[in-house]
Amino acid sequence: MLQRKKAQNELLKELAASLNWTAVGLKAAAAGSRQSVTERLTSAFPGFWGKYLSLHFGRFLLDPVRTEDQENALHEICEYLDGVQFEIPEELENELDEMNSSSGCIVQCKADEALAEAVNDPEGWLKNNKEIIDQYIELQKTNEYRNSPGIKLMELLKEFNRDKGYNAVFIPAMRRLSPAYDEYMIKLQKADQIFRSQYQS
Repeated sequence: MLQRKKAQNELLKELAASLNWTAVGLKAAAAGSRQSVTERLTSAFPGFWGKYLSLHFGRFLLDPVRTEDQENALHEICEYLDGVQFEIPEELENELDEMNSSSGCIVQCKADEALAEAVNDPEGWLKNNKEIIDQYIELQKTNEYRNSPGIKLMELLKEFNRDKGYNAVFIPAMRRLSPAYDEYMIKLQKADQIFRSQYQS
């Protein structure tokens, strides 16, 4: 991180001294090409979106951009995030802060590990976790569950994903940007079909 900041400062000094935008731009592009996608995104979005992207997509974005299509997809993602606003009610802000906290990140990582296991072997996962799944389905029917802050935030995120272009713009661009994420989504869709066939609501 410090090395990258130093390199950025050096480029700014060179630009100020020479005013040669082309030369400095080429050097900046070369430096960017060595960074992982996660590093580029968290550098561009150091606040909420940076944390969100690192937490939910970081494991799929460990490599640098290698193709023109990937670079275009990254640009589309940045344009989307620059233009979208995620507003939440004040009473749910603590829930969002908790999700982005260290303990929340640990919980999310464990959930991601469980989901990865389910995606890679959906039939085996459903068989081995049938009792837990049945208990969770029953829990979903309770008013306490439906009215909990966590579920209200989840519903708000679903609404955002549907209405603000997240599913239509961001996710397709992310799949073009990351072959690993595209492969994961294909497996996830297949696993979802298997789950729905056994647990139709």
